[in-house]
Amino acid sequence: TIPDQPTEADVRAACSVLTDAVWDMPFMDPSPVGMPSFEPLSPLWTTSFAHWLAFLLTPLLRPVLTSPVPFCLVDATQPGSGKGLLVALSSIIVTGHTCVPTPWPLTEEEMEKKLLALLLDGQQYIVFDNVESRLASGVLCSVLTAYPEWTARMLGQSMAVRVANTATWAVTGNNIMLGGDMPRRTYRICLDPRTATPWERTGFRHPDLLKWAHAHRGTLLAACLTMIRGWYAANCPAPTRSKPFGSFEDWHRHVAGILEYAGIRNFLDTQAVCCDRYDEERPQWERFLMAWVVATYDLHAKQTAPFTTKALVDMLMQKDLVFDEVIPTTLAEALDGPRASMLRKVGNALAKIERTRFGAMGLYVERTGRRQHNAVMWHVCADDGRALQQAVRQAREEQPGRGSRD
Repeated sequence: TIPDQPTEADVRAACSVLTDAVWDMPFMDPSPVGMPSFEPLSPLWTTSFAHWLAFLLTPLLRPVLTSPVPFCLVDATQPGSGKGLLVALSSIIVTGHTCVPTPWPLTEEEMEKKLLALLLDGQQYIVFDNVESRLASGVLCSVLTAYPEWTARMLGQSMAVRVANTATWAVTGNNIMLGGDMPRRTYRICLDPRTATPWERTGFRHPDLLKWAHAHRGTLLAACLTMIRGWYAANCPAPTRSKPFGSFEDWHRHVAGILEYAGIRNFLDTQAVCCDRYDEERPQWERFLMAWVVATYDLHAKQTAPFTTKALVDMLMQKDLVFDEVIPTTLAEALDGPRASMLRKVGNALAKIERTRFGAMGLYVERTGRRQHNAVMWHVCADDGRALQQAVRQAREEQPGRGSRD
């Protein structure tokens, strides 16, 4: 049963019930500072455990949310860690059955077609299973921030279709890297079984977890609803510890508020660390822009030499060893196909990151406002110009010959 006015003890008991369900999950990111002050404390109460609760509660909160919901990335260090099992457990608790995962589409056109079909079908969960490639999709990014509806084009037709976006999103994989805008649309559950053969583990509290979940679904679902009702009964106190999650404000207010009220205060604690660690492109662009600055910076004029997209493509095609080692994935993928296609893709890549800051010095690329033979000219700048000059001098001392404009 679910109390009309859940007490603090009721909420604690609900947390204990859900903790028991995932007792054997190898959650990473222990953060003792964020653990609740009440008993029983468990080593499971990590940031990843908090993120699992967020994923578990999201479909139950969907009817009252006035914002979209982010993408849950269930990541593991190796196969057999329990990613799919954790998602299936969540689905059983909420819906009474396991959700059906779908493979990651190979092209953006396939992604749009698949997402439209799944949303039109009214799927409560949309789960991409065992993604092995870099996780990046402009189409998926647009869906994740579309609320309450998403507009897409029907395959083979010119008409646009508007479909309700009420799904709960997830992906599973091993050591997944993120690209594009995915890092800021994602929260992560990390699993690390700390063994070379996790599928051979034994001694579980619930050996057949899914069968056990079916048998105890009423108790598990009541625990979720008790946590939610307890927060509402307390007049929905706003979270005070968790940082905002842009574009998903109402989802964050509900989930962070419910977890914080329950004493789980480490929700999203590792978000910045995960973004830095798993955002494949940001460190790549930082290294590439720094290499470009070292090669082209004029220490007297205190600026880099302006360049066109054509000049950048020509330089990259020369297979310079220094640039080969730091070229971002986006640019490497652009250097494939006819030359006209290369120029367009590289230009689009620069436009997409224009004035985006990278690294401690705030490196960024922007248009100069001038043109050369009607072509846009770019240059690399930095918020901390003095630190940039020092870094250029040091790099040229360590690598004589890299800069020719001293």
